[in-house]
Amino acid sequence: MKYKPAKRTFEELTRKYNKNPKGWMMAAGHDDRGYFDIFVSNPNEVWQVKVDSIYKPTPVGLGMKVGGKAEARKVLSDKEPSFGFRPVSENLIESIVNNREEDMSSVLSQILKVEPMRLSEIRSPVIAGGPIGHGDKFRLSKKQAEMDLELRKNLKRLMFKEGIGLGYG
Repeated sequence: MKYKPAKRTFEELTRKYNKNPKGWMMAAGHDDRGYFDIFVSNPNEVWQVKVDSIYKPTPVGLGMKVGGKAEARKVLSDKEPSFGFRPVSENLIESIVNNREEDMSSVLSQILKVEPMRLSEIRSPVIAGGPIGHGDKFRLSKKQAEMDLELRKNLKRLMFKEGIGLGYG
């Protein structure tokens, strides 16, 4: 099974997103040992990135492709807006800055109506990224569960090597 450092995985996913920003989903949650799992999918594949923390600027982690089209269909939902980067207009920025609570759901709705765009195409001063779903114990298949164990084992090794292993499952 081929895994890569989290940073390289995210760089590859960013390149793929910028080629076609349509139909992406992102979800994050804890595994049963306290590590963070980030699942990223497009219509053709699903990736899993396992990191020690999502609260650090440069988390220690590893990622790998864990599924193809069949698994992507399990992740993608027409009921939820797709993940993506969207420009935020000056009017919406003003509503956010003024923090008028009654307007916030309207602001979010307006932002999500905009189709996701390549980062290079966005010209507004503010970019919204998301939405990101949250949950625990994502399991797409028996094979993905095996890959999850492989990622966890190798993340523990990497953290030990980096001197970060204390206090983690």
